[in-house]
Formats: sequence, structure tokens, C-alpha cells
Amino acid sequence: MLDRVQKIVLSIKPLWAELILSGQKTVELRRRFTKSSERGTILLYSSKPVMAMVGVVHIERTVTLPPNTLWPLVSSGACVTEEQYWAYFDRSNEAVALYLNAPIRLPSPIPLDQLRRSVGFTPPLSWRWVKSEEFAFMQGMV
Repeated sequence: MLDRVQKIVLSIKPLWAELILSGQKTVELRRRFTKSSERGTILLYSSKPVMAMVGVVHIERTVTLPPNTLWPLVSSGACVTEEQYWAYFDRSNEAVALYLNAPIRLPSPIPLDQLRRSVGFTPPLSWRWVKSEEFAFMQGMV
């Protein structure tokens, strides 16, 4: 069940979405993220080639630090190598860690064309706030 906290749609590559939904990836890394809330609910949109809403996960807390300070804190939960981490945060002054819990896999992925027809869904490049009609639609799916 979706709760009434900050709600975000996150576009994520299929590999990372799968690792989050399996519970292996407990930290999602971002170069930029909202500073308005530490907790929230993420609707996981799996990007190409899947192109479907695949699940929901909760943000337990967020941490924003310089990349060199954050790496030791997230290395075990981010499911990335140190080389991947540094390549991603190259030239970044800050790194954001979303600590995730309680992943819920949808019974069936909801394809992009169905999302568009049902609620006019447009996937974000990175993340965006959930629209009220998307939230209502997703409540019926979880």
C-alpha cells in the first residue's frame, strides 16, 4: 500500500530496478535530488528496454555529502564498484544516497503505453514528483 508521504517517480535502468526490487540494492545514488524531504515513496519506472512501472520502494532517509565522504558509507549497499562510483560522480561536488527499504514488486509491470493511456504518464529523465492521478492509479496496482 502506498503511504501519504512525498511521492517520486524515479527512472532507473532495468539492472538497478531489479536489484532494488530483490532487496540487494539498498542505496540508490544520485548526483542531484530534492532537498525538501528525507523520506518518501518511490514509484520505480524501469527505462529502456523494459519501459514499464515495475514497483514501489520507500526512502528511509537521504544523505548528501561530498563523494569522497559518502563512498565508505554506501559501498556495501549501492551494488556498484568503486570504479563505477567514481565514474558516476566525476566532477560532482556532492553525492546523494537514498537509503531504501520495503521494496514491492508489482504483480505485473505496467507498460509505458498503458501508463500513457491511463494517466498521461511521461517518464522523467531522472526523477520527478508523482502527479495525483498517477498516485491514485498506482494505489490500485499495489
